[in-house]
Amino acid sequence: MSWGFRNKRQAAADGSGIINVAIFGGAVIPLLTGVVADATGSLAAALILPAICYAIIAGFGIFARRPA
Repeated sequence: MSWGFRNKRQAAADGSGIINVAIFGGAVIPLLTGVVADATGSLAAALILPAICYAIIAGFGIFARRPA
């Protein structure tokens, strides 16, 4: 990744931030999903949390896409 951003310092900072947020989310969201499943007794209810995360990611992708 660093080679791809060698001449784009701002893009490298943005990409680094996105990677850090993804790592944090990958560590915390499964834990919170388990906590919700234990609290509600329903895995279906707990899986709403990752679904919300995927909806946010999809929304960002649609919003940030390049115009055709």
